[in-house]
Amino acid sequence: MIVDHIFHGPAALYPPGSRSPHVQWLWSFLSLEKGRPFKGPVERRQLFELPNIWKGTEGYKTSDYIYPVVRRIVWDRDRDRERARKGPVSWPTMASDLYELPARRFDSLNRLMLQLDEALPSFPFDATGINKDMRPPPDVSAMPKAKAIDYSLSLKRGTQDTSLEVACSSLSSEQFTEAFIALWDFLGSFCVPKRLADPGWQERWDVSPRKYAAALKMAMARRSRN
Repeated sequence: MIVDHIFHGPAALYPPGSRSPHVQWLWSFLSLEKGRPFKGPVERRQLFELPNIWKGTEGYKTSDYIYPVVRRIVWDRDRDRERARKGPVSWPTMASDLYELPARRFDSLNRLMLQLDEALPSFPFDATGINKDMRPPPDVSAMPKAKAIDYSLSLKRGTQDTSLEVACSSLSSEQFTEAFIALWDFLGSFCVPKRLADPGWQERWDVSPRKYAAALKMAMARRSRN
């Protein structure tokens, strides 16, 4: 449960030196999760941005734009499984970093997100931050083919009011898998040391992971006494 909580990520990110934290904040509207079933590491790539960042945000000057940030987190599931055989695991083996996404790549990101939306059986709402009129989505058939390996894939898309979550095997839908992997690889291309975001970014959690873990431990202790 604590792994899921940390994987879900903070409710928002505040930029370094934010003078108006109630205005200058980024929220998560897209996250992709990928891993082999029941073994190996599990990784999530999550995108935080300001609403309507594509067209600029009213009240902001160009120099004040806050660009999207990619949050990458990896859980070493096999190591924790080995640790659990020797005794209780107090904290999961996880590592996360934030990476900058340059403005010049907005168009490519937008096309890949539209492509993924088109691959879904249904997408019942307009996701904030996507300009669907910018250009038609490219032909999915022109995308590189995903390898026929069984991965567990998870997608979460949302607005400030609504969210959609999809979980499936990479072998269940070729079109969705190809669109997923294309966006996954695109976000991964920014997850390199030279693109690490300014360390001054602050995470805002509804409940911090440490407090959440303490509450879980207390609940389990009460249950064992009963």
